[in-house]
Amino acid sequence: MGSFETRAINLFALALWAWILAGFVFCLYSWFLYLVGALGGVTLYELLALTLIVAPLFILFSVATFPKINIDRDGVLLRYGFTSMFFPFDEVRIEVRRSVLRLGAGTGLVNWYAPLRRKGCMEVAEKMIGVYPAKVPRGVSSTFYLYLLPVPILFLVEQFLKRLGTVLNPIVWSLLWGIVTASSLMMFTHKAPVKMEIWKLDKAGSSILFGALIGIVIFLFRALAAG
Repeated sequence: MGSFETRAINLFALALWAWILAGFVFCLYSWFLYLVGALGGVTLYELLALTLIVAPLFILFSVATFPKINIDRDGVLLRYGFTSMFFPFDEVRIEVRRSVLRLGAGTGLVNWYAPLRRKGCMEVAEKMIGVYPAKVPRGVSSTFYLYLLPVPILFLVEQFLKRLGTVLNPIVWSLLWGIVTASSLMMFTHKAPVKMEIWKLDKAGSSILFGALIGIVIFLFRALAAG
């Protein structure tokens, strides 16, 4: 039997994507007002900085919210642009009246996806799950989530220093947030059980580039908010 491919909606990321979409529309509307001379009090530099923050976030969350699902005789391949994850059939569940695929059952990477070609996708998934015997579940360790801890720790440190009345330069805080976020995401994506390829880079290079880009966005966002 051949493979089946469809675009799906990541239900976990959908609500956040809606907020990012609203911000992107606001950014476009701000450009319209600026071009017709009706946006007072905002400089071109500030508008460009806002665009550099919102546009990459919109692209990133759009890719994460609408991935491709490919089903073949080996399992389900989930593709997020330059990243992909593979799930054997013992980690696939069909839920919510045969309208949602639950991928990652039995691991620490569970998420729910609503395929756009629902009927065909569910028919193929049910057939493949029934025909091919379940494999031994993967031993996926969730310790890679620990690499995200520096971000909430930095937040707690910032709040603690504020309560003590210690004030650092906003640019210093922006730089700290950018560095910590970039470092955490680099290690997290490098250790996570996902395949990541940006352009022709290997997983290590792709993780570094991905973390650095997000770190720059966070730095610009904090610096713009503080300014």
